[in-house]
Amino acid sequence: MQRIILYLLLLLASMAFGQTQHTNKAVLLNIKGGIGPATQEYVQAGFTHANDIAANLIIIEIDTPGGLAKSMREIIQIMLNAGIPTVVYVYPSGTHAASAGTFLLYAADIAAMAPGTNVGAASPVSIGGMPEKPQKPKDPADKAKENPSTQDKTTLEKKAFNDAAAYIRALAKMHDRNAKWAQEAVTEAKTLTAEEALKENVINVVAIDLHDLLKQIHNTTITIKGEKITLNTEDMQVESFKPTWRLKFLQIITDPSIAYLLLVVGVWLVFLEITNPGLFLPGILGVVCVLFAVYGLHLLPISYVGLLLMFLGIILMIAEAFVTSFGFLAIGGAIAFAIGSVMLVDTGIPGFSIAIPVILAISITTALFFLIIIYLVVRAHKNQTVSGQDNLIGKTGRIIVDDSNDKWVFVNGERWRIAHPEAYQKDQPVKITGVSGFTLTVKSINEEHLNGG
Repeated sequence: MQRIILYLLLLLASMAFGQTQHTNKAVLLNIKGGIGPATQEYVQAGFTHANDIAANLIIIEIDTPGGLAKSMREIIQIMLNAGIPTVVYVYPSGTHAASAGTFLLYAADIAAMAPGTNVGAASPVSIGGMPEKPQKPKDPADKAKENPSTQDKTTLEKKAFNDAAAYIRALAKMHDRNAKWAQEAVTEAKTLTAEEALKENVINVVAIDLHDLLKQIHNTTITIKGEKITLNTEDMQVESFKPTWRLKFLQIITDPSIAYLLLVVGVWLVFLEITNPGLFLPGILGVVCVLFAVYGLHLLPISYVGLLLMFLGIILMIAEAFVTSFGFLAIGGAIAFAIGSVMLVDTGIPGFSIAIPVILAISITTALFFLIIIYLVVRAHKNQTVSGQDNLIGKTGRIIVDDSNDKWVFVNGERWRIAHPEAYQKDQPVKITGVSGFTLTVKSINEEHLNGG
């Protein structure tokens, strides 16, 4: 009995000890393409998952040409406040960390690159859609000739460059990396290869692959929130974090071209429902498309002037069907729609703009769609009814009398009852003025002529 109790106690102790053991885990995130709202959501979800499983390290593999400044800063805040060591790794060979990617690399506790990669070109034009770096006037006379709007624009540009330069310098000092080159990457768009970046103290490691990376950073000491942490990456289990269906969907609808197409197709379908009431399906699908488009565009830096121009173009194209303008309204509407489409999402950032061929194709298709639909609707309304009782109104006939001395009106080869038959004589010409069931209301043509009909 004592042996059984001792055995159970040992078993419980071993189970309790096993529960206190923490597996050495790392969570691997992958950022590929432009950095935007969907990327931000993905990184946030990845860090939340890392906290849930008590991960010891987060590795972010990146290959990006740039992205939106707002999303980039949100991601950096997540990294700096997570309390989990973070490695940003430019991988595989042949990829790059340009503009916003450079900021992420500087924000990491450990910055790593694979051979054959490059980093840099971090000017505001590629992380926030700002105009290109302002050029200084050649002489004071040039400065005096500038109008106030140009001077204001130059001031905004300087603010953007100064803000970006200060931000990346702060990140560099936080992780004891080359702040001078970081500023030059912003102000002069400088770039470096992986080997050059290691030599210039821009990154910490050049690693061939993930296994080599973990091997090189083993026993590295870093400081997080004032506390020194020594990394133990030996035999570390790496778990790849895949985006959920919601994150994938968000990534799709925040693509400017997709959001643009959803908006245009949604407007098409809603207009089709309005001109053909009772179809229901086009209206429902149209509203859904518009809602998805509005949600996606809401997360992007859109131009509301461009959006208004698009709707103005649609209104002008609709007006063409009701106003004789010899096509000028339709042409003007198509031009306004195309210009608005160009302005709608014009960040200048790779992956966050609408391709010109897409805009041209959609603008021409939209013009044709509205003109054809409106033409068909107007033609349908102009066509008179060719069958049915209502078609009798306005027709002429004559009064006939049958063998029972009942009076009828003979019209369109048919015999119809008439209201107040006593008021009319045989063979009298009449005009049909109304229909009630199978009885016609008529009026003597002679009476109509007498009254000025």
